[in-house]
Amino acid sequence: MSPGRKPRHGPNLKAKARRHPLELLIKIKPKLKDIQSDDASVVQDLHRIASLAHSFSEQRLKSSKMSHLADALDQEGVNLWNASGLFRQGFDGDSRFIIAALRFAGFRLMEAGLEVKPDTEALLHILQIASKTGSTLSEAGNNKSAASVLACAAKVIIFSPNLLVGTYQFLQYEEALRSIDDSDGQHQHAKARVTAVYFSSRMEAAWKEKNEGLAMFMADKITENDRHLGLLSVRDRELLVSKLLDIGKSILRACHQNGKLLSEGSKAPDALRWLKKAFQVIEPLDCSATPKLLELKRSVLRSLARGYFLASSQDPENLTRAEAAIEEVIATMDTSVDHASSEHQQIRWMKLAIVKRRKAGDPVLLSAFFPFKLIWQYGDRHYHVSRWAEAADWFVCGTHPIFSGLGASSLSKCFRKAALCYLQQKEYARAASTVRRCPKNGATTRYVAFLIAVHQATRAIKQMVEAPDFDRRMLLLACRLSHDSDMKGLLLSVLVCLLDTLNFRENVDTVTDAMTLIRCIIRLTLKLLGEPGANIRFLVQTLLDYFKNAKGLVEAVSHENAALVIRDVSWLWRTAYNCAIEGCSNWDDQGEQVSHAFDIARELLELYVSRTIAEVDPSTYMYIANASFAATSGRVILTRERLSHEGVVVREILQTASIDIKACRTRVSDLLAKVSTDDKQQVHSFLHVLRVFAVEVESQLGDWASVQSTIEEATRVDNQALVTFEAFGDILWEDKDCPVNVLYTALEAILHACLAHSHLSLEKFSRWLRSICTILLSQGTAPDRSKAIQYVEQASAVLEEHGTLADDGNPLYPVDERLWLLSTAYNTGVECLHASLAEEAKRWFECATVICRFVPDGKLRTEKISKTYTELLARYTTR
Repeated sequence: MSPGRKPRHGPNLKAKARRHPLELLIKIKPKLKDIQSDDASVVQDLHRIASLAHSFSEQRLKSSKMSHLADALDQEGVNLWNASGLFRQGFDGDSRFIIAALRFAGFRLMEAGLEVKPDTEALLHILQIASKTGSTLSEAGNNKSAASVLACAAKVIIFSPNLLVGTYQFLQYEEALRSIDDSDGQHQHAKARVTAVYFSSRMEAAWKEKNEGLAMFMADKITENDRHLGLLSVRDRELLVSKLLDIGKSILRACHQNGKLLSEGSKAPDALRWLKKAFQVIEPLDCSATPKLLELKRSVLRSLARGYFLASSQDPENLTRAEAAIEEVIATMDTSVDHASSEHQQIRWMKLAIVKRRKAGDPVLLSAFFPFKLIWQYGDRHYHVSRWAEAADWFVCGTHPIFSGLGASSLSKCFRKAALCYLQQKEYARAASTVRRCPKNGATTRYVAFLIAVHQATRAIKQMVEAPDFDRRMLLLACRLSHDSDMKGLLLSVLVCLLDTLNFRENVDTVTDAMTLIRCIIRLTLKLLGEPGANIRFLVQTLLDYFKNAKGLVEAVSHENAALVIRDVSWLWRTAYNCAIEGCSNWDDQGEQVSHAFDIARELLELYVSRTIAEVDPSTYMYIANASFAATSGRVILTRERLSHEGVVVREILQTASIDIKACRTRVSDLLAKVSTDDKQQVHSFLHVLRVFAVEVESQLGDWASVQSTIEEATRVDNQALVTFEAFGDILWEDKDCPVNVLYTALEAILHACLAHSHLSLEKFSRWLRSICTILLSQGTAPDRSKAIQYVEQASAVLEEHGTLADDGNPLYPVDERLWLLSTAYNTGVECLHASLAEEAKRWFECATVICRFVPDGKLRTEKISKTYTELLARYTTR
């Protein structure tokens, strides 16, 4: 029972209640126990209860005869309100509507059961309930009901001894609460809290109804009395600030439309009225004690600064206020921790915009500009998009003497960044000159100087080779020096130059030396790939290039000299194969390069098989199949990604993919006879997937003849994979342009594959069978009907064997599919009789009779079908 209720009992309470909200409540209570979602009918019933309860309240004003029902109404209202809390805790889905309806009905019932002369506790309680009800209705989008509850706070009856006997004075709950004497201050905290919650709920509801005037009036009522605000708890003030801030921010957002600033400052003054109130409520609090409260205050100050900035076109003094708000935010931040945070960057950007607008001098502008790594931001943005010159200019700006007060570390970072930009531009001398301006005792500075020296040495090596007096022994010496110094990058360049000098000679010794150098280059490149911060794209391309170079060298060697390089080829294909596998997981965003690596491994393997004298192990052929399938699969996936990004079908991309898939299918098919018996199943699985790829690409190209050919090829192959045909069906079913005959071929293959496998998915079988029968019967020809009846008879046989199987009480062959089979067989039989096809009709009716055994009420259906068939047969045979 809610506060303020005194138990009253009257005669025939149950009989009277039937004419009031209790009657409807009794009917819907059982529904509330089992409800699993927002049931529209229950929500509607709860709103009817609320309406009846409200009408009951108004009738009580005119007659005191119904006062004996108040206790029951009040208690039921409390029960519904408590039920809303249970729904909020245990409901998985969207429960807003059912909770709002429960609270609405509960509030109206408690209101109907309120004492004629409620005491302070009762008024506090009912006003709080009204506020929560209005808020909940508003959240559920029922603004009309929310406004009704909050606008009246539902009228309360206060007996006035100053008026004539039997007359009443109508006051709102909030007004009635203020009129009650509380001279001892016992309820002042509770009254302040409940009143503030009520006004804020009305404010929020009015704002959602776009009644800005009423919303602001309610906001004024909350904030007009600082003494009452001081009585609120910190949590209440926090919630109030959040509401005021949300409204203010929504107005600021309205200043922008489709990313464009509207007439500047037009709405900013309106936003400032709300934001100032938010600041008025939160400013007296000690926000430093609570991180959440501190962040809320920062958010208010940030929004205030933005509002003042936008309103500065009307009042230039607002720029000063905006800067003061920004400075207050900065004062609350720990710059040693927050300097890299997005909030810190946003604040600095705002301050810079304010300083620029008030046309401050260069010193002020620069002091606002530099502290938040803006120079760094601009420089890094240019750096990451390879605009090296622009990036270097920004970093050089950071070395201006005006920033010397920020410390030597900041200056050094700018010099190092600028030097790296020059390094990327291959301006090595300039990079070296720039990095020399840094203090000499920094390890990072020394590392950048080392990088520059390596690049300078690399360039010197290349220039040395191009010189007219070049001697190859110089490269050998450079190779030894770079190796002893563990300068892998320089060593790689020297080895490449050594290899280039060998390409001009055409004898067997040169080929052997070249192969040795290529193996060294590949090994060194693999080591560099494993180092932190490696340039993966460049190094992977280097690997692929030298694998290709090696392949070209082997192809150039005559067959009689193949023995000289066969061991190198064996090492090359294994290394390329392992690199490709490693690339699948470690070469980020290099999918195309991974496929190329598998291609090169396969090509080297084929060279190895063709040049080796010894008998090739069957596992070698399996490696060729693996590499070929992996390369094609990778390119198909890349094709899908490219098409999804393009948004349209690019025919050239699909044609390239189709050619690749056909070549791979041919290659893998040829390998079937060469692999070991144990590996044949794996090769078959490759072919199944490749056929799915082919159907996918060919259907997008509209090459339906090739699609049908691929499906028919799959049906002729042993060890058919059911999943392959299901994939065909899924692809073609979703393609609206697929011809019916092609789809039929796929569906027929699926059914045959289903029946050929012992592990039969009855649900999938039933769905595919319905699809193929629908296609056949839609043709309307005798041969098509003949095929359809065979499939329906096959379904009958499946039901005979598996019709009783169930999972958790659910039949594995779905009931809706059984009923479809029955109706299709019966209706087709009737159509055949109409066409005087008695024998065919008999077959369809016999099928329908068999299927009746596996559907609900089967015996009754059998009798009806038999009777109908007999009557129809007699009618058509007598004609």
